[in-house]
Amino acid sequence: MQIIRPWHILVFCVAVMLIMLLPTFLVKENKTPIAGTVFKYPTFKEFIQAKKAEKKDISDILSHLEQITEEEDTLVKHVGSKKETGAPTDTSQVKPGKVMRKLEFGQNSASVLYPFFNKLRKLPGTKKKIRIFHYGDSQIEGDRITSHLRQKLQPRFGGIGPGLIPAMNVYHTISFNQTLSENFKRYTVFWLPDRALPHKRFGAMGSFARFTPVLPDSLIALQPETEAWIEISPSKRASANAKKYSQVTLFYGNCEVPVLLNVYQGEELIHQENLVTDDDYHSINLSFDETPASLKFEFKGTYSPDIYFLVLDGNYGLAVDNIAMRGSAGTFLSDCDEQMMSRMYHDLEVELFIMQYGGNALPHLKDSVATARYARWFGSQLRRLKKLKPGASVLVIGPSDMSMKEGEEFVTYPLLPYLISEMKRVTFDAGAAYWDIYAAMGGKNSMPTWVEKGLAGSDYIHFSNGGARYIAELFSEAFLHEYKKYEESLVKKHDEKSKK
Repeated sequence: MQIIRPWHILVFCVAVMLIMLLPTFLVKENKTPIAGTVFKYPTFKEFIQAKKAEKKDISDILSHLEQITEEEDTLVKHVGSKKETGAPTDTSQVKPGKVMRKLEFGQNSASVLYPFFNKLRKLPGTKKKIRIFHYGDSQIEGDRITSHLRQKLQPRFGGIGPGLIPAMNVYHTISFNQTLSENFKRYTVFWLPDRALPHKRFGAMGSFARFTPVLPDSLIALQPETEAWIEISPSKRASANAKKYSQVTLFYGNCEVPVLLNVYQGEELIHQENLVTDDDYHSINLSFDETPASLKFEFKGTYSPDIYFLVLDGNYGLAVDNIAMRGSAGTFLSDCDEQMMSRMYHDLEVELFIMQYGGNALPHLKDSVATARYARWFGSQLRRLKKLKPGASVLVIGPSDMSMKEGEEFVTYPLLPYLISEMKRVTFDAGAAYWDIYAAMGGKNSMPTWVEKGLAGSDYIHFSNGGARYIAELFSEAFLHEYKKYEESLVKKHDEKSKK
């Protein structure tokens, strides 16, 4: 029997270390492809001294945010102390300071937003209503970001209420309360569409709900009568303006058999009607002198219509709608019925589309070719929006900083800067504006600092509620800066005209 001596163990350990060290001279940038598979292995430099990601200093951003959120808190208290009528409040005492990150327009000018600014400026003196549709992915779900933008704009231009809410809300939200019967099912265009659907009429929110499943025509007449209900009420956690609404509208469509709708305010039946039976969409509008404590919509029928959404608004002013699509890359319009979308946008008087996307596409982009391909596809959606609602303005908010783990550090996805540059390019080509949320939060490797400060979650992708508010403040500041410049240009034109 051979005796294992200490020096044998030492030689073995040294040999193993040399074998492990040898590949560090062969690999480049931590990744080496072998037979089509990429293997990660430290380089010699990283083996000797672990690479540390640059830690981004965002103290100037946080200092600026503290200042503008203090001003916002003052405004909210001022607005909340008054009875909301939808009329604009005098907020001239709240002065915007230095803008951290302005909107970008490429070779275009800020005039791409002027069609919306023109309508916004005239709004307080009219009894009209216009809307901002804020489409986005999970970064905005639950009315995050949008709710702060709404509370920033409505006191200046009029309007109350949270706006559009889905027939079946599946996200935790601060801006309204909703409960519904268990027999409802949600259908969406942006997340694994149901192949049983015979149409693409998903509606302006890209989703609808039904209380009976989709069936072949031959089985519809054989179904028993079914009851279902949706109940809504204002949320105590909502911002001051969102807690109040005087108009409640139900949008539904594809009603193939008679369905009875009863609407209760508390225990009192306040409205009853038979839904229109055709394949078109229709709306039912209810008006109130004061915000109803609760409304319950009860449906009775053998086959469900598609129930698109409810609209909780004031009689006039600006509405700001949160339309979150978890998992979406912002390319859903290609799968929607164009005629229906165009009519809905017109009926709802949408004058500005905010498209906040890119984050869901990034982890699936393997190279610059795929990145450019996605950007072109996204650009086609912007052009489609302009076709569906002629005269409306479009503003893109691209992806924020997103981190992936590399070794022991969280670092920015390598393709993110290129994705942003390509999204800017297609945005400007489509005649739209762009706000760079990535740059606004500090740029490369800024996300770990936001996580450290409690402004983003441990997934290094999504903002916390506090972080979402900060982002909303930065965006609102940039948006109102451009609006102020627009107003100044009108004054300048007026002065020049007066001199002639």
